[in-house]
Amino acid sequence: MLIIKKSFDFYIKSSLHLGICVICLYLVNVLKHDIEVDYLIITFLFSSTIIVYNFIKYGYNLPNYSTSKNSVLKTIKFLSFFCGFALIYTLFFLKFYTLLFGTFLFFICILYVFPVGNSKLNFRNLSKVKLFLVAFCWSASTDFLPLIENGLNNYYFTLIFSFQIFCLVIIYTIPFEIRDLQNDSIELQTIPQIFGIKKSKNICYFLIMVFSLLSFINSGLGTNFLSDIVLSFILFFIVYITKKNQSEYFSSFWVESVPVYWLMFCVLIPGSVHQYASFKYPVNYMTDFLDVNRKQTYEVFDLDNLDIYNILIEIHPHLIETKKSQDTVLDNQVIRRSIHTIV
Repeated sequence: MLIIKKSFDFYIKSSLHLGICVICLYLVNVLKHDIEVDYLIITFLFSSTIIVYNFIKYGYNLPNYSTSKNSVLKTIKFLSFFCGFALIYTLFFLKFYTLLFGTFLFFICILYVFPVGNSKLNFRNLSKVKLFLVAFCWSASTDFLPLIENGLNNYYFTLIFSFQIFCLVIIYTIPFEIRDLQNDSIELQTIPQIFGIKKSKNICYFLIMVFSLLSFINSGLGTNFLSDIVLSFILFFIVYITKKNQSEYFSSFWVESVPVYWLMFCVLIPGSVHQYASFKYPVNYMTDFLDVNRKQTYEVFDLDNLDIYNILIEIHPHLIETKKSQDTVLDNQVIRRSIHTIV
């Protein structure tokens, strides 16, 4: 049991869990925007998250971080260096504007640790700003950055979804700030320090409603909205049970795992609805139609009638014996009506 606990502690302290949570948000973005998974982006986001968060947590004292003989810190250092090589590899393949936007986010993270100008203040110690900077970086890196790489084409949907992530990060960061009330400097002016625990929870409840409303605006009453509503109930429960004296892993694991829950709901709920529909309406081809990649579907619709006819005969050879098939002139209307059997 001791080995398992040590391994789990390393998983949390090394920011591996944070990296997985960032990837989960990216995959939710993939599902919501119906784009293909880009493994370069996954490598880039995961590696940069490990490097940045480990640097923020342990690199504020660079000489000690680079020469530390502590076994755990040493392993974290080697993990960060390995992720650094993986990150450099991705830089050779990502588009210029993706790198430009990534560099912009990187400088924000650097200013989170290092002082601004001649002042001793950095973004981390800047009152009332820290939480919103974190939320901005998470929403920008998991929504805008991947879409810049893939080609941003739906600005309205992307902007609303980005604001959804922004609200989500604020909601599940406040339990961390409630936990740290006794350790944070009063100068930080975090939301719980300014408003107290009860009012901070009320702010979270309000943001959960905003999150749900934005989901409805983007998705209507579809399965995506249902997934977000289920997540909203989970968020409400998390905020409700949050208290100042928390168990060891309440915030660092269970609360931090909110993006993992969201991805699970985004996969399981639409899949369950489609599966139910296929059982209840087995003759309805639309159930299968919805599961086909849109790009492949559009390719089928772009085929000319002769290509469609040849594919139909290949799929259903018995059609060659039908009266319509034996006509000297093909009935284009019949062919176009049969296109869904290919899809």
